[in-house]
Amino acid sequence: MRKYSFYILYFFILLLVVISCKRYSNTFSPSQPESTATPAFTATITLTPTPSWKFVAGVFAGGKGLDYTISNGTHYLAAADPDLFDYPSVFKLTGDKFVKQPLIDNSVGSSGVRDINMVVDGNNVYLSYYEYSFSAATVKKFDGNTWSFLGDRVFAKTDIDSSSMDVYQGVPYLAYRDDTNNGKLRVVKFNGSNWEDVGSSGIPDNQVNNVSLQVSNGKIYVSFLEYLTSGISVGKVIKYESGVWQELGSGSISSDLIRILTLFVDGDTPYVAYKDGYGNCYDTTCDGITVKKLFGSTWAMVGDAEFSLGRVDGISLYVYDGVPYVAFIDAKLQSNVTAMKFDGASWVYIGKQAFMNDSSGLPKIFVYDGIPYVAATYKGVSGLMKFSN
Repeated sequence: MRKYSFYILYFFILLLVVISCKRYSNTFSPSQPESTATPAFTATITLTPTPSWKFVAGVFAGGKGLDYTISNGTHYLAAADPDLFDYPSVFKLTGDKFVKQPLIDNSVGSSGVRDINMVVDGNNVYLSYYEYSFSAATVKKFDGNTWSFLGDRVFAKTDIDSSSMDVYQGVPYLAYRDDTNNGKLRVVKFNGSNWEDVGSSGIPDNQVNNVSLQVSNGKIYVSFLEYLTSGISVGKVIKYESGVWQELGSGSISSDLIRILTLFVDGDTPYVAYKDGYGNCYDTTCDGITVKKLFGSTWAMVGDAEFSLGRVDGISLYVYDGVPYVAFIDAKLQSNVTAMKFDGASWVYIGKQAFMNDSSGLPKIFVYDGIPYVAATYKGVSGLMKFSN
């Protein structure tokens, strides 16, 4: 019996040794390195590029006038061309270069232009601009082959910063300060051969300036600064619908004085951006930018008032998918170009605060497929930037 007990004990000891050796070999065997063991989980790290402002293209023009737009994905730039005595040329982005389109006028004057407005409608390019030589606004059309004047070249006697054009369903519209009628506002449209009044001329009853026009959903919107008999200027917006002009909101857009006013209509909702104040301070921390939208019959603030760092100039406004964007020159940023958007709660910078050159001018912002683009001038050169990965 003792003999059998010995064998049973020996068997259990041998079994324990075999099990221990097997565990040892599974853990540290040279034929199966530890690195080949199947991990319990895997991790993948993806590096996403940070969006930033990037240079797209530029031209040696634009010091005295600039406009920029996108039509069906194609970028167009209109700029005062020093090769044409500062009359405008139109450039189309082809690849990574702006290519000059056929010349606008072979017999130009010598005084140049200002207040360039460009609209691309199908295959047609429309331009309006103030001509110093005639103290008038001129409208031209390019049909893909040649440029032609729409109506009389000097039909709209006006002043600088006082004319604006839009095209709706192939019909050009022009709003301007009519210097043949004591500087009152006049809105006209081109009927194919002549310019005709839209509603009553001479509205409002006082002198105006800083005119901005947009046609949206068949309705005509015009913003302007109206000079009251007291000598102050107030900002207003009017709309033409069903044969009647009506003022939007009650009274002035702002209880404060306004210096620069621009308009953008998103569907049936007008927005305005303006320089708040009238030179009543002498440093770079006042006269900031403010944006409002029409809410019912009231002009409602979009974010804070005067949300820029300092005094602004050259305000450009665009609304994309209900989100307002602005580009402007900020004196606190050495007069560089900056761009911001409203995120639903506050105004935030798009990328770095200053992304072009110090002492830039005439910024124009456009948002296409969610990508912001800004064109601006610097010492006679115009450049286009985009904010993307």
